[in-house]
Amino acid sequence: MKYNLLLILVLFSFSQMSCQLVIQQGGSYDMNEIDILLNNYNVNTPYQRDIFLSKVGNNPTEYKSSNSEILKEYDYNIYMYLYGASRVIVNDEWGVSDVQINDNRLSINGITVGDSIDKAKNAFAKKTNENGRLVIWYAGSELSFYYNSSNKITRITFIVPT
Repeated sequence: MKYNLLLILVLFSFSQMSCQLVIQQGGSYDMNEIDILLNNYNVNTPYQRDIFLSKVGNNPTEYKSSNSEILKEYDYNIYMYLYGASRVIVNDEWGVSDVQINDNRLSINGITVGDSIDKAKNAFAKKTNENGRLVIWYAGSELSFYYNSSNKITRITFIVPT
């Protein structure tokens, strides 16, 4: 039992160090260096429904709030918008917390699924290129562009750690 706990702690330490090495390898952006725009909506903007919908899109295919069923254990409201095969989660504590783009209805800084990965590489000076994934570290958050062997973007994610 004592060795299992020690092993878990050692593995956790190495995972944290490897994450830091990846960040250091490509660099990281501060919030004041660049804007991350989801369909022209700055992800650092405090959530206001009308502004969010006017920028991201007025026609989500589905909408849920924390009053519905999702994540009631937090002290703030959470809203999930589905746009086709893509998902955006925002909350009224800090704004956008999770973006999963799987089709071309949404974009990040004008880059969408189906674009060449070169478009993302040219848009961000600080980046880490892994096998099939371009990672941009932004104020502790992770923006990832996944791409295939034809160098076409297949998925985009933006995740704010909670």
